[in-house]
Amino acid sequence: MKELRFNNTRKLSRVTFLVIPEKDKFIGVCLEFDLAIKADSMKEAQEQIQDYADLWFKNAVKNRLPEEALNRPADIKYWNIFKELAKRDQESLQQKKLLQKSFYTKNIRASYQYPSFNFA
Repeated sequence: MKELRFNNTRKLSRVTFLVIPEKDKFIGVCLEFDLAIKADSMKEAQEQIQDYADLWFKNAVKNRLPEEALNRPADIKYWNIFKELAKRDQESLQQKKLLQKSFYTKNIRASYQYPSFNFA
């Protein structure tokens, strides 16, 4: 299998969040930082994993951690789930049937000016 490589830096990092149901909980994963949380609802998981990634990024910048800390891929099982969901989303878009998005991507900048997300 090919090694995953990212180009995240302390100035700009691009992260992908995956939120999936697991039994009676939801698992939120930041795929590029190898961070994960467990929550009771999808919205709570989305909020918590985004907050966790923001704090991770701020800590890396503040403490001048090596950029490798911003380029740690999550377990391959989560990447496989992400690829399958992305494939299904693409197929669904082609068929004009939109699936609920279970992942999203955002840029994190050192200025800490983050875009807001609507999880409607």
